[in-house]
Amino acid sequence: MAGGKFYAWTNFDTERNEWGQTVNSVHVGDEVTQVQINATDDQWAELLATGAVREMEYPDIPKDVSPAEYFRQKLNDPEATEEEIEAAQAAFAETGTADTESKKAAAAAEGEEESSSSSSSSTTPKTQTASTSKS
Repeated sequence: MAGGKFYAWTNFDTERNEWGQTVNSVHVGDEVTQVQINATDDQWAELLATGAVREMEYPDIPKDVSPAEYFRQKLNDPEATEEEIEAAQAAFAETGTADTESKKAAAAAEGEEESSSSSSSSTTPKTQTASTSKS
């Protein structure tokens, strides 16, 4: 296990009673360790690779919105601050989708400059995003 702080990006049941009910868990956003969730080195590596556990803190976002959707909205929001855009880009870099999302954001911005291509630019990223998020 590498050093540093890690955060849960999903919930983990850490203890169940004899009836199978969860009595102890790690919640989204909590600091988490490999020992705490009783993961082997291979399991921990997989959790890191899939993004279930990350070195990046879980964002302070509305509960009814996934982080991916929240960051997509920020990248496409013309009123987003530079800090919000940088956070969104960092989040996508963490999951390996930064290049795709940055290209989409650039295409959307380019589409705003040319009003005739604006509608096709804004439709294409949403369709592509939906297909890439299911992978």
